[in-house]
Parts: sequence; C-alpha cells; structure tokens
Amino acid sequence: MCIRDRLENDRNQISSSSLIEDIESQEEVIIKGEVKNGKTSLLKTLNNRFFDLGFAPLFVDCTKITRTSDSDLEKFFYKCIENQYGEDSRSNYLATPSEKKIILIDSFDKSRVSDRFQWKILSYFRSKAKKVIATADESMDFSELISSDVSTVLSHFKHYKLKHFGNKLRYDLIKQWLSLIHI
Repeated sequence: MCIRDRLENDRNQISSSSLIEDIESQEEVIIKGEVKNGKTSLLKTLNNRFFDLGFAPLFVDCTKITRTSDSDLEKFFYKCIENQYGEDSRSNYLATPSEKKIILIDSFDKSRVSDRFQWKILSYFRSKAKKVIATADESMDFSELISSDVSTVLSHFKHYKLKHFGNKLRYDLIKQWLSLIHI
C-alpha cells in the first residue's frame, strides 16, 4: 500500500485505551484526532507508562518549535530533556541506549514552522530514539505535505485516528472525578 492510500484511507480508528496496547508494539506512530479529544492526555499517559516500564520517554511540545535547523532542533531537544528530567540530566539521557528512548511529539501540526519544513521535525526525532509517537489534529491533511522528503519520513509511520470522545466516555470520566472528591 502506498503512502497516499494510507493517508486517504485513514480507517485505523481506535479508542485511546485500545491504542495504548497496540502502540507498544509500533515504532513510529502518528495519532490524529479532533481538537480537545485527549491526544495530549494520551501522550502523557504513555509517558508515565513507558517510564514505569523502564524506558526513557521524552515529551516534546511541538508548539514551541520555531526553527528546524539541526542546531535549533538540538537546542530544543536538550531543553526538553532538562525540563522533564532536570538540569543535570542531559548527559545521562544522551547515554541511554536508543532502544530505551521514546519521543512523544505533541501537536505536530501546530509547530510554528513552514509546512515544507515540518518533516524535519519528525526526521530529527526519529534519529534520536527507536520509537516516535506524534499527535496531530484531525484537520491536518498529510497528503498536502507529500513531497519526496515528507513521503520518505511518513512512510515509516503507522497512522491512527482517535475515536470521538463520546457521551459514555464523558459520563465515565465525570463519574471517576466525582468518586475522587469523596476520597
């Protein structure tokens, strides 16, 4: 199946709870979903889960990326490490084997760089870890980004579409919040 077919098809709709189980076996994943559908919460859950399993996950907020030169991305990478693990943690994190590193890229579509350079973000972080998981709004049209560079990078990623956060899930979430109040 060519990349264009995968992007146009987008039939891999999945709930976040099912996705967590499926994602652990995937190395490169893009998760699309509606605004306020829980993509960031899902990445933070994955961050905690992978950390508990002995991995070195790194949460990357793409909205803070403004430039895509290698040196700018490297500075940003180091800043993410220090923000998540502490100022003295960079050398320890860099010494961690690539197989243990997981990069969690939030809001890939909201980086403040030109569309034609967005592929550099994924490419850079792919070079830093064995597993890369990125989120984007459902409205992001990856087919618009199809160039030889983007196509090469995206062809490695499995694409998922997060199911809508329906009334039952909202009810269950509110019920859990209310139960916490009584603790």
